[in-house]
Amino acid sequence: MIAAYKAMYQFNIDKTSPQYRGPFNQVMSDSRVSTPKDTAVVTPNSDTPYSMLQADLRAEPIVFCVPDVEKDRYYSVQLTDMYTFNYGYVGSRTTGNNGGCYMVTGPDWKGVTPPGISGVFNSETQFSLLIYRTNSSTRRT
Repeated sequence: MIAAYKAMYQFNIDKTSPQYRGPFNQVMSDSRVSTPKDTAVVTPNSDTPYSMLQADLRAEPIVFCVPDVEKDRYYSVQLTDMYTFNYGYVGSRTTGNNGGCYMVTGPDWKGVTPPGISGVFNSETQFSLLIYRTNSSTRRT
């Protein structure tokens, strides 16, 4: 949890950090792949551009939506809590390539799921990291 908090602090809180990416509850995309200078997380893939969303679930759940994705293209949204436990995936291998909206809730949330939500994921911690990955090319058959 300490390592996850360190990364969250560098990515989302300390605006003077060279690792700073942006505020909570906003998708942040890197236009480049990671290099050895990127030290906020251990061994990021050096060949994958990422988008990330650091969710602050203290006040309310968040909803994220994914579009339809070509049937032969791989994509995933990995959901991890502050313990780095992977508590959910949305993507071509788990939910398919059809678009949909998904809700992420914190540990204390009690409420009604709004209409149109394809699935609900519950984080055991008040902060959660969503990591978006997309393969840049389609598979050839």
